[in-house]
Parts: sequence; C-alpha cells; structure tokens
Amino acid sequence: QLAYMVVPRKVGLRLTNFKQVVVPCPMLPKYKNGTLSKSEYCQHVALSLRTWSYHLIYNALSKERSEEERRQMVDLFYNRVSSRLDTFDVPPSLPYTIAIMVMQKCDLTC
Repeated sequence: QLAYMVVPRKVGLRLTNFKQVVVPCPMLPKYKNGTLSKSEYCQHVALSLRTWSYHLIYNALSKERSEEERRQMVDLFYNRVSSRLDTFDVPPSLPYTIAIMVMQKCDLTC
C-alpha cells in the first residue's frame, strides 16, 4: 500500500508507478542446504540488521561516552543479537521489501 506524504505541488517530478516486491532471505537457502552453519547464518542476519540500524543505536548512546566506547557497545549489542538468534530452534529469516518507484521528470506545473 502506497503511503502518501505532503510535498509542495511544484517539485518537477511525478510518481508514475510504484511497486513493492518482497525478496526472500538470500542466506536462508545456504543455511538450509548446509553451506552455512546455524551460527554463521545467525551472524549474517545480525549483520543485515546492523546495516539498517547501526546509526540509530550508536546515536542513542550518550555523547558523554567516547566514540570508541560507543562503537564497542554497538559491536557488543550485535554480537549478542547474533548469539541470541543462535539459541532459537529455527532461526528467523530476514526477507527484504523493495520499493520500486518510477518517476517522470516534468516541468514545475506537474
């Protein structure tokens, strides 16, 4: 479902098509066929989560801590996430949702 946001009318771009695609977890088949161990698979899931949320967690830590200390704390957090995932009987998969937007450049009256 397309979420609309309020933007000035004269932006010079028009959204002509929008499509949402769900891509299955790319690492899950490697785990299922034994190419990746459960622990390796869980590390990949944690790394994927990290790419999306690292700065959110890093910036939530007090600025009174040094940058190095904050980095170490974030590393520790994701190591713990990976370890926790490894305790599940069936580790979670991480599918991706991709938004494909086709935009048309137009004059400022569109």
